Amino acid sequence: EAHGVRIDPACDDRRAWCTLEHPDLFSYRRGATPGRIAGLAWPLARKEHA
Repeated sequence: EAHGVRIDPACDDRRAWCTLEHPDLFSYRRGATPGRIAGLAWPLARKEHA
């Protein structure tokens, strides 16, 4: 968070996944110059080795 990055749990509202529709996230599509970039990440299930 020191660099303005925060991690939020997954959101059920998929409209919030798009930076264009989320007021707290910058989208390069809204402005002339790029600024903050948002991304989604989620853990995959680990495969256990036999």
